[in-house]
Amino acid sequence: MRSQGKKLISELKSHVLEVVKGIPECQPGGKGVTYRDIQDLAGLDLNLPVQDGWLTWSILAALHEDGIIESEKRGRRIFWRLSK
Repeated sequence: MRSQGKKLISELKSHVLEVVKGIPECQPGGKGVTYRDIQDLAGLDLNLPVQDGWLTWSILAALHEDGIIESEKRGRRIFWRLSK
């Protein structure tokens, strides 16, 4: 079961990364977009009242930890884009 979970996380990371690559604002040096924009384009909306974005945000955080994407905080929002 453990390997299946790792495979699923890897697939989610790949899916989210492909979505990010397809967004012009997410190119290196671009202005970036919010996790909600990415979530909607990736089809990862879970329709949960409070926790809706947790899955997408966690996958983005993992990609950030891997050095693949970067984030920029502006006010209370975080904008995500591909790393340089």
